[in-house]
Amino acid sequence: MNKSYFIKIFIGILLSVSMAFAGSIFTYSSGIYNSRSGKVTLAWTIENTSNNIKEFEIKRSMDGSSFNIISVIPFSTGIDNSFEFIDNEIFRSLPKPSSTVFYYRIDAKDSNGNTIESLNQPVGVIAGIGSTWGSIKALFR
Repeated sequence: MNKSYFIKIFIGILLSVSMAFAGSIFTYSSGIYNSRSGKVTLAWTIENTSNNIKEFEIKRSMDGSSFNIISVIPFSTGIDNSFEFIDNEIFRSLPKPSSTVFYYRIDAKDSNGNTIESLNQPVGVIAGIGSTWGSIKALFR
């Protein structure tokens, strides 16, 4: 039953135009929306660590073009070149009713602040109880 609360939205890699070349440093693992907790979990690994990565900027967008920084993750926090970010603020950004797609961008930054590479990833968010409770109550009025 707990598995039904986890909705695997997208499997695979959607690369930005800047990543259209071979030799990408990113391998995208997953983008999962948990309807019970209202959180999105992004996971990725780095294949090539010779690029001197200092940190990752995590950005979110509702339209796929205007991204806002929501977190910065130091490279040193990864375990075996694997990284994870949990977006706890997703419901604060949701329009009502809230079945939509959010776009996440992960920018790998070097010690000079230059973007080495970017990974764009859409994650679908299905309306859950937290965002539809008002509409359910309205049905019984």
